Amino acid sequence: KFNIAKPGEKNLGTTFTDVAEDELRKTYVELCKVYGEDVAFQMVKDSPIALVAKRQNIQAVKDGFSSVHGEEEARAMIARNPGLLFVKPSDAADESNADTTMKMSYVVAATRDAAVRAPIGKAQRYSSAEYDSLRILDSTA
Repeated sequence: KFNIAKPGEKNLGTTFTDVAEDELRKTYVELCKVYGEDVAFQMVKDSPIALVAKRQNIQAVKDGFSSVHGEEEARAMIARNPGLLFVKPSDAADESNADTTMKMSYVVAATRDAAVRAPIGKAQRYSSAEYDSLRILDSTA
């Protein structure tokens, strides 16, 4: 299991992300079965928390969204926003928020890197070329 507490820190107890590595692998295999290896890899790369989705819901969620949006559109929508793997399958089939869910999948995909690049001090993750460009811009101000 993964421990979220660092040595000397108070352990917050078990969370839903404390999952044994073999379980994470099984979830990844299921994602590959349902979405294909390339899409599953990208989903996990974009949103690693996708690995703690309930395996038994992965196909059911896709089926629920497919009943509303069609197979290809649902697959693409979930790939853009892997957080949708956590929706209850019965809610995925609910048409009342279908339009908003689809639109938000585009927003999630478009803004994914924005959070990483937001000006938050030393926690920024830039490539060395981007960092040099920013240093140059800062020095000209």
